[in-house]
Amino acid sequence: MSDGAGKTRMPGREILGKRRFLDRDFPVVTYDFRRPDKFARDQIVTLEIIHETFARLAEVKLSTLMKTRCDTSVAIVDQLTFGEFIGGLEGPSPLATISLKPFPGPALVRLDSGLAMAMLESLFGAGSGEVKASATESAPAGFTDIECATLEHAIGRLLPDLAAAWEQIERLEPRLCSLETDPRFCQIVPPTEMIVLVGIEVKIGELRSRIDLVFPFLTIEPSVGKLYAKYWYDSVSTPGDRPTSKESPAYAIKLPLSLLFEGKPLPIGDLRSLRKGSLFPLPGLDRGEASLKSGERTIQRLRLEERTKTGAFVLSSYADSKANKDFDASIGDKGAEGLRQAMAGLEKNMGELGERLAAFEGRQEAFADRLLFGQSDSSSTGTQGEGRPFAAMASIPAEAIALFLAGERPQFAALLLAWLDDAIAAAVIDALPESFRTETLRRLVSLEGAQPEVIAVTERVLAKKLAARQSERSVPDGHRKVVGILNLTRRATERQVIEGLEASDHALAEQIKKNMFVFEDISLLDGETIALLLERTEESDMILALKPLDPSTRGKVLARFERGAAARILAKVEAMGRVRLTECDAAGQRVVEVVRKIDEEGLMGLVMPGEEI
Repeated sequence: MSDGAGKTRMPGREILGKRRFLDRDFPVVTYDFRRPDKFARDQIVTLEIIHETFARLAEVKLSTLMKTRCDTSVAIVDQLTFGEFIGGLEGPSPLATISLKPFPGPALVRLDSGLAMAMLESLFGAGSGEVKASATESAPAGFTDIECATLEHAIGRLLPDLAAAWEQIERLEPRLCSLETDPRFCQIVPPTEMIVLVGIEVKIGELRSRIDLVFPFLTIEPSVGKLYAKYWYDSVSTPGDRPTSKESPAYAIKLPLSLLFEGKPLPIGDLRSLRKGSLFPLPGLDRGEASLKSGERTIQRLRLEERTKTGAFVLSSYADSKANKDFDASIGDKGAEGLRQAMAGLEKNMGELGERLAAFEGRQEAFADRLLFGQSDSSSTGTQGEGRPFAAMASIPAEAIALFLAGERPQFAALLLAWLDDAIAAAVIDALPESFRTETLRRLVSLEGAQPEVIAVTERVLAKKLAARQSERSVPDGHRKVVGILNLTRRATERQVIEGLEASDHALAEQIKKNMFVFEDISLLDGETIALLLERTEESDMILALKPLDPSTRGKVLARFERGAAARILAKVEAMGRVRLTECDAAGQRVVEVVRKIDEEGLMGLVMPGEEI
């Protein structure tokens, strides 16, 4: 039989250990040892009140971060096992582990994947339209290192609000420890451990997202007793818990004091006759009035209330004397004003010191960048000075930047391109995939700017990632390596390899044969072959093919020509204006075809490196 309140009534005779009232029914509750309830309903309500405060504070912070209105409210406060919470997560989502000193264990802050994507778009400078559109997208395949670092910065901005919300219960010092996107790597407590799940609903226009706060019982156990309503209201109303003014350090200052009683005016003759032990009347003592002085100032006027049997005097203060009023006026007009002026001067000096430290820190970071990347911005002007964001990217090849950005989201690529020089940005755009390229430029047009702290975070992570990529030893191009090897082998070996490849992989054999001899390899031909090549080749093709070569390679090729022909061709190459690279490549291919025909006729001779001409 149930009593309607979730409890079952059971006869006393069926309760183990019951000896009295065996025929009476008693309310009992079934206890589940695998999922024990460790928080009372009263404690759950208190946690809800605490996090309503957090939701109000976080609402302002999120609206500032995302540059659009965000409404927050407590959606759920419930207790469940940690395994149930982790098992219900689908897809990657940011899970931040935080420490809550003086609590002994960690807690979790989880961002909904839609909220995380919208937050990243906003932090990387997207407009409100892009932010709302990104939040409606499906869960991402994962978050990159730059995105994780940016989300760590955003979550860190919310932690002081969490500390403020818990202040009535415990003075916490939240600190971000790590951020994971895979729940399997975020096992802060055993799966069977009970937790409190606090869900904060976040509304951005018509969109709905959530921030989950997870507090294991083992973490907040030291303060569980403070979560009852009785303790909550008693702690607020108990005056003993609040610090008094006597706890101020000013009460520890030691000053010399004098207790003076008013005497009767004496003539000069009586004053001259005063000696040690002389007696004269003190009307102030008779009236029970005295003055307490420190130095030359009267601090308080005292009145004699009674005299004890032991001869001690009991005094009380009063504030109706002229001396007391003069002292208060002096302190109020002069002392307070002087104190205000001193504090204002101290605040001004501290502000100037802070500005100098910030400027010094900026110069120090710029100097570290120059040491790391070997570049100096001291000669630059305008926006390209030492404080320009992503200035270190100037020393990174555009291809490496493009390869890295291909794994990022278009909004971050747009933010980076906005700070690169046009020439470098153009080279990066050329190397990006077509769809990614179009979306990046579209977002670059509507870029609204990012906060300096976000730019600083992304800049540090980007510099480390690109530096690590450049330090990796990449595997050489296999086709180019095979061509280089076959060019230096004996003709019989080369022929055998090519014939074997034609039998097994005809396409690969044709590709290797096409690259067996390139235009730059003309520098390996002997004098007779060069003369035969010049006879069969159009001079215009030779000039066009030489145009895009660097001076060193061009010199090696022309060194095989006769002196007169080399000088004539070099003069025409230098006099030639701008030409398309595709035309130069086509001319080089026509020259190479002539060389291959000479080789097929058995008339080609080579001068290998190290051999005398």
